[in-house]
Amino acid sequence: MIADLDPTRIAALLRTRWVGRSLEVRAETDSTNDDARIAADAGALHGHVIVADCQQAGRGAHGRAWDSPSGSDLYVSIVARIHKEPAEVPPLTLAIGEAVAACVNEVLGRDIAQIKWPNDVLIDGKKCAGILLETSTLGRTLGPVIIGMGLNVHRRTFEGDLAGVATSLALHTEASLHREVILARLLELVEGSIDRFEAAGELRAQKPKLNE
Repeated sequence: MIADLDPTRIAALLRTRWVGRSLEVRAETDSTNDDARIAADAGALHGHVIVADCQQAGRGAHGRAWDSPSGSDLYVSIVARIHKEPAEVPPLTLAIGEAVAACVNEVLGRDIAQIKWPNDVLIDGKKCAGILLETSTLGRTLGPVIIGMGLNVHRRTFEGDLAGVATSLALHTEASLHREVILARLLELVEGSIDRFEAAGELRAQKPKLNE
């Protein structure tokens, strides 16, 4: 069991209706998105969540690697069974980005997060989170959508290609940060964004700043 990612405590913190009501926490995996896809193909429920403490082959947009060390950040994937046509799904990435940005703003207590279309959430121009939606189709029918999110929480140093371009929540607050608490709120905000998207296909955001 991971000390600060306990499924029982996460379940007690959740205020969602369907996201995370089925949830797995893994100490290590190659990719939570891959795990969620396998779970979806095996019949996982709408809203099933996989969280990992560490990823060995995490990825972001365009196949880029997502650095995923243990004990520091959140690596989360959600199985979403969206009732839309495949061509209607791309704007969902922005809806999820808005939820992530809103979570960052709440944790830091100020309106600081920016969305860099379509996949990144920034703080002061540096990347603190990334979103990766992966879809499949069954003929012309949309299959399960896998919503992957990586959020830098505790890291204070970034090396190599990340030096100077990445940041974390810990670098912008002196407050104590708890991954379980942040995860529960993130899942609640994401659920709201998905619900609104499904209901109207419109983006009614929590109003983060947009950075084109």
